[in-house]
Amino acid sequence: MPADGQALSAPCPVVLGYASFGPFRGSWPGYRHTVEHGVHVRADQRGRGLGTALIHALFAEAQARDVHVMVGAIDAENTGSLRLHARLGFCGNRTDAAGGAKFGRWLIWCSCSVSFRVDA
Repeated sequence: MPADGQALSAPCPVVLGYASFGPFRGSWPGYRHTVEHGVHVRADQRGRGLGTALIHALFAEAQARDVHVMVGAIDAENTGSLRLHARLGFCGNRTDAAGGAKFGRWLIWCSCSVSFRVDA
């Protein structure tokens, strides 16, 4: 997301999906090059490449801002999102039971990350 708070967008009469990223672990200086992202694609639009396009737009914006790592937490039951993130280079490294609640149930999160820096 641009620093002025505006979302990256394209002209479209309806919202088909969205993606954003923000600071990871608040404003701690040690994490200033790491962001956490989120992506959502409307159910009837999934499987058409929109999630890939949205995350690629995030990658470009993150790299322009000198971000080194992008992390995410995905509901373990969301196999489509897990496959998408794996295909885009995210590596899963942890699973947290009851890490959060959504839609009236406790979630099992799969944490994942992708690094843009190879010299670190």
